[in-house]
Amino acid sequence: MKFFLKRSAAGVVFFMGVGAWAQVPGFDPSPGYWARDLQLTGGVLAISPSGKLAVASDNFAGGASIRIYDRILPEGRTLLHTLSAPNWKFFGGLDWESDSTLVFTENGDLSTALRSDGVTTQLLAPSGSVVAPADIVSLPGQVLVLSAGGPNQNRLVRISGQSATVVSPIWGAGFGGGLAVDGDQIFAGDSNDPTFIGQPGKITPGTATYSGGLVQSVAWQSPWSLAGGGGQGLYSFARDSEGDFLASTGSTLTQLKSGVASPLGMFTAAFPFPTSLDFLGRASSQGPGQGCWW
Repeated sequence: MKFFLKRSAAGVVFFMGVGAWAQVPGFDPSPGYWARDLQLTGGVLAISPSGKLAVASDNFAGGASIRIYDRILPEGRTLLHTLSAPNWKFFGGLDWESDSTLVFTENGDLSTALRSDGVTTQLLAPSGSVVAPADIVSLPGQVLVLSAGGPNQNRLVRISGQSATVVSPIWGAGFGGGLAVDGDQIFAGDSNDPTFIGQPGKITPGTATYSGGLVQSVAWQSPWSLAGGGGQGLYSFARDSEGDFLASTGSTLTQLKSGVASPLGMFTAAFPFPTSLDFLGRASSQGPGQGCWW
């Protein structure tokens, strides 16, 4: 199922699944889907392979935090521990390296990536190594970080061996947002809307070249437009086990399937702004025997 986060005045976290139509206040899912409030607030999330949930909350004054729960649903949910530090202000992305270890980006005072096992937290590269670090993906021996520098300044950065290396000065008429990796396939997002006039976002596929087990470069292909979803820009996206995408496109959620975009729901509350998406399950298509969206 697909589990996603909506940042609004209330910062509500909820999930959407296939089944009878229902509604969470402020969100209207497309017909055939339903939504449920998960009774959490935050700005970035990640789900571990076993279903643990990490939710990060920013703090302009410092002391931003990441809460780790034993499960997603509120029934019986237990807070396992909280990560926090005085010089953490804003989180760009989270990913589970294993079922007990998180990697994440801090894009306030530190501007780099970190790793934590819940006991020890360490910098993966020196502070200031990555400009505007956003989404992060953990791979064997390395992490990839989207540097969302803005129009013509978005980059893909590899961090390994305590150093950060730009492996692709990449795409983008707008701001980078969203990153997924599947073997040698890499997918990166572009808001395509630098002046916020309502242009639809894009997702660009690429092929990575590896050497010594590390990503060395990426050959980008023609982007897929998200215009069919009826939204504006692109903040982030997630990719499911079938290769379909769910994208945060302003006031809407957009599904991208085989390069074709369609709407999957609309936010109706003031200042709708879905900020983080993740996937857990086998598939996301509707139909008998299929999985569901979280």
